[in-house]
Formats: sequence, C-alpha cells, structure tokens
Amino acid sequence: MPAYHLLNFENYFEAGESGFSSRGITIKKWMSIFTSRGCPYQCSFCAIHLISGRRWRGKSADKVVAEIEYLYQKYGINYFFFEDDNLTADIKRAEAIFDGIINKGMRIIWETPNGIRADIMTPALARKMRLSGCKKLIFGIENGDSEFLQNVIHKNLDLKKVIVATKIIKKEKIELAGFFIIGIPGETKKIMIKSIFFAMKLARLGMVPGFTLATPLPKTEMFEYAKQKGYILKNPITPKDYLISYSEPLMTTEHFTYKQLMYWKRIATILTVFTLFLFNTRELLKTNTIQEIRKHPLSIFRKINSVIRGST
Repeated sequence: MPAYHLLNFENYFEAGESGFSSRGITIKKWMSIFTSRGCPYQCSFCAIHLISGRRWRGKSADKVVAEIEYLYQKYGINYFFFEDDNLTADIKRAEAIFDGIINKGMRIIWETPNGIRADIMTPALARKMRLSGCKKLIFGIENGDSEFLQNVIHKNLDLKKVIVATKIIKKEKIELAGFFIIGIPGETKKIMIKSIFFAMKLARLGMVPGFTLATPLPKTEMFEYAKQKGYILKNPITPKDYLISYSEPLMTTEHFTYKQLMYWKRIATILTVFTLFLFNTRELLKTNTIQEIRKHPLSIFRKINSVIRGST
C-alpha cells in the first residue's frame, strides 16, 4: 500500500476541481492507481518497457481491492484511473478485482486511460467491468492494416477481434475510445487510408477513435530506425518538444512530409467525427471536446482553429 497518509489530499482535490488534474477532469475526488507494472509486448513505438520492464507483474486482487476500499472510505474518493500498461494481462486477476469491488458494495467509477488489449475481451469480463463501475475503456489499436500492424509495429493484434470486442463493450453501454497512430515509418498512403477506414468502421459501432502522430521516443525500435534514416526533425528533442508531439510531427517519413502528416491527421479526425455524427451522435456528445463546447460555447472557435492548424 502506498503511503497515502503522507500526501495532502486536499491539494490534489482542489487541483482536480479546478481542471488541473493529470487526466484533465474537473471532478474533485479522483485518484490514479497502479495495480501492475510491465508489458510483455513488443510494439515498435512504445518505451514503457524502459520504465516498467517487459515482465508483467501485478499486485494480488485482494491487495488492489483493499487499496481502493481504503481510498474510498478514508478520503471519499470514488473516481479511479487504472494507470496500468496492461490491466487485464491476467484475466482471472482482473475479474477478481472487479468482483471484489462489486462484493464490497463500493459505488465507484473507473477508467483505463492507457488502454487495454482488445483481444482478451469476453462478455463475462465486460459485464464485470460495468457492474464494478467502469465508465470508459480505451483499446490500443494503432493501425487498421493487419500486415503493417504485425510486421512493422509488432502489435500482434487480430483486428477481427477488435471488432468483436467493440461490439461486446458497446452492448454493456460502456464508453469506448481507440488509439490510432499516424506517421510510423513504413506507412504508405494506401496503408493510412485503410487504417482510417477501419477507424470509421469502429466509429459506426460506437467507438470514438483518436489519432495521434508517431512520436520518436528514445531507445525504441522506431526511434532507432528513424534516427538511422534521418527522419527526426530536431536534434536533440527537448522535453518541451515532446509536450506537443501528439499534435505536431517530430519526424517525417519516406512517404510523408510534415505538411502531409498534418493534413492526414486532420482528414482522419474529420472523417471519424463525421461518422460518429451520422451513426452514433450520443457517443460524439460524450467526448471531452463536445463537453467543453457545451460548457463554454465560445470554445468552438478555438476548436475549429485547432483543427484547421492540425492540432486537435
């Protein structure tokens, strides 16, 4: 159990209520928790193994439930972010955590902001997620071209299972988003278009796809390849650069210039938002951007300007 008694929780609560939480929410009593560390997968763009290692290891379900119960009862925290890189790596453990929350009668809400694997989803797991308070899940998909996904990104993900998992989650009426990446070296226009169409297909099913630009994180396979090919635009890349890396390219590729990457990111965003508008308006209205516009109508002009500039 982390030494929570050493923290001044009121400072964190005030920050959250003022919109300065690390997750951008405006509720007061929230907490990020880790139940496991490590990820055994080999995604070419990901640097998490440099921080947490490749060997997955998790706290026992009982310890996780006890930690949540402690925060719930002592501090009144009822909104949790599972910050794990792979929360459901051990499905039985994950189910035991959700069962524990349900059996304890804790009325909490939780999300997985770093994403989970789509190919492990089952109807039973999704139902336990919903009953234990799951509000939103995110699937890490990255690209909609199976061959590129396997041979270049090394994601080892069956896209057919992503479709099945999306249907399962939406049947439980859980909000669902998906991570997609634009501009990984080797991606051609044909592959990018195929990926966008796959994202649109998922949007029709109720997922909210999100597109970010490939970010060359040091010591990753993608970084080393981009460095060798001279694709990286800045040397060295500063921490400030990384703060804007999801909206402005830090590298070009053999197939796309800086302007072309910005263009295709806009196109991908516009097409998926339009698909949501046509087929799943309710899901579109739940997105953070729309919620902000509803609270602050004048922000629509800022959002339009950011889309025009390519920063969504």
